[in-house]
Amino acid sequence: MDYDARISRLETAIQWMTNASSIAKNSPQSLENVFWENSKAKVASEAFFAEMDQLLVRYQSAYDELLHTLQQRKQQLEKLKMELYHYYSRELFGLSEEERLNYLKDANIDPSVRKMLT
Repeated sequence: MDYDARISRLETAIQWMTNASSIAKNSPQSLENVFWENSKAKVASEAFFAEMDQLLVRYQSAYDELLHTLQQRKQQLEKLKMELYHYYSRELFGLSEEERLNYLKDANIDPSVRKMLT
């Protein structure tokens, strides 16, 4: 898979994750004591919602970390692609058209970098 395809896939994933609805803590308001027939049920409910809030916080943190990692990886791929382009540009500098075509034909160059060189 060439650099353009990998970068495109990362961009799609980043866009999808960026446009997704955010995770929000929305525990229901605590009910008045008169509505609870059993105080154990109220305690259990509050404990459950507190635990869910913690899970959502951890999920959001992992989500943000993954998004950041995808963005970093995309930048690395773009940088590597440009480094290869500059390397091969220097290699091709000063070659005749025929030598240049032979070099591009024989060298093992990523297709997206090759496209930039032609």
